Amino acid sequence: MMNIRSDYNQIITSVINLLDKSRAELIKENRAKLMKICSTVLLCARQMIALRGHEENGESRNRGNLIELLHWAASTDSLVDKILNDSDSNATYLSPTIQNEILKILADQIRRKISNEIKNRPFVLMADESKDISSKEQLSVVLRYVDAENQIHEHFMGFTKLDQFDAKALYEKLYELLMKHDISIQDCIGQCYDGASVMSGRHAGVQTLMRQNYMPRGVYIHCFAHRLNLVICDVCIVVSYVDEFMGILSKIHQYFTSSSVNNEHFRHAQLSLQLSVSANNSSLFFEAVSMDYASAKVLIQSIINQIQYSVIFTTTIGQKDWGNQKSFHSNENKFRDELFYSLIDSILIELNNRFSDDNILLFSSVSAVHPSNQQFLEIEFLKPLASHLLVDFKLLENELNIVKHFIREKIASMKTIQDLLTELKPVNEAFPATISLLRGALCLPVSSTTCERSFSRMKLIKTYCRNSMGDECLSDLTLLAVERDFDIDLEETADIFSKSHKNGRILLS
Repeated sequence: MMNIRSDYNQIITSVINLLDKSRAELIKENRAKLMKICSTVLLCARQMIALRGHEENGESRNRGNLIELLHWAASTDSLVDKILNDSDSNATYLSPTIQNEILKILADQIRRKISNEIKNRPFVLMADESKDISSKEQLSVVLRYVDAENQIHEHFMGFTKLDQFDAKALYEKLYELLMKHDISIQDCIGQCYDGASVMSGRHAGVQTLMRQNYMPRGVYIHCFAHRLNLVICDVCIVVSYVDEFMGILSKIHQYFTSSSVNNEHFRHAQLSLQLSVSANNSSLFFEAVSMDYASAKVLIQSIINQIQYSVIFTTTIGQKDWGNQKSFHSNENKFRDELFYSLIDSILIELNNRFSDDNILLFSSVSAVHPSNQQFLEIEFLKPLASHLLVDFKLLENELNIVKHFIREKIASMKTIQDLLTELKPVNEAFPATISLLRGALCLPVSSTTCERSFSRMKLIKTYCRNSMGDECLSDLTLLAVERDFDIDLEETADIFSKSHKNGRILLS
């Protein structure tokens, strides 16, 4: 009797083990199928191509990029062939709803990585808005920070659709997005927007409401690229000749571009005349992620100095010809007197007006950490910045006495704050207050052009042919296209997906 019971228990144990093994193998295969689908969804998202087709039934000759890619891969990949042919028609995990869910999981995985990188670091909030192809207002949100290797990062967090456009609605949307992704809003040391009154208003603008309610250290920074554009607009208003010239130039451009024949003649004329273009791309420097506030102020001052020098130079050259009455009344002198000087004066006035900061003490303090500044690392000038970044001032003062001695032979070769940080990298732990101060200064941006770059991707993703796309789907697709440098863990994706489908027909865990 005991032998029969023992044999029975062994049989039961063997059956259970066999079932467990079979179940484990089934789960492993199902997860492999899911990860294959996820990797194909990710491929489509990063290449900014549509996932779905107009008709996705078996009779359609074009069922969308996702399914067509899987059919193409099925000829050489047995696992993909099983996804398409061995699964029940209602359990393939290829439906539009599942595709959107996978996109959400993939995008949120990147957002979590960004959130974890920012934790306990000062960061700057950057935002801008634009209309998509459906005329919906989308607010782009970007976060800027400096990592432990002293590298500047600007990461796109996504779009949030705007239904109302007053300051209160905008700042609530920003707050909700930051809280949703576990961003410590108290660590925000700056806000960078364009100059729209709803964003920049001193009394009831978004920047003011954010500082009053959530981020007391969130100093407002007006995008430098936008400021330069405003300088040009203001100069056109003040100097009527420039406005007229721009109008004529616009009509010439319209004439040549409105006709393919005219455009072809124009191209041949350019080639025959061997025209070359000389351009000053100073504005492009402001669009670089690596550009910090202190370096931008140095660049602006150099532009102003260059313009002032050109006035002195042309005046001196002109005076040489004053003895010659004929030369004095020449067209060149008339141009110089009536247009050139007034234009230069207007540019200088607008540059000085547009680039004079309200928070003059703080931003002067930021400039004092730049190697080219006359007050470089002077402790008295660094007080406002140290206070803003919550750096221990007494500790900073003691450290700077040593730092100045440590770098005195290398100062001449330093061009940026990053050069200084690179020099101090081997001894970072010895100067914690100084490193915090420098990274904080490096974190302050000069423009919100990363937001503009997200709009460029948005226009490639949500097109005339894809104008019914949902807002969350647009945000996730754009993030996956913009933040391509982040690696995606497909095992983690499968884990998250399986938790929300515990009662699904396909075993995943």
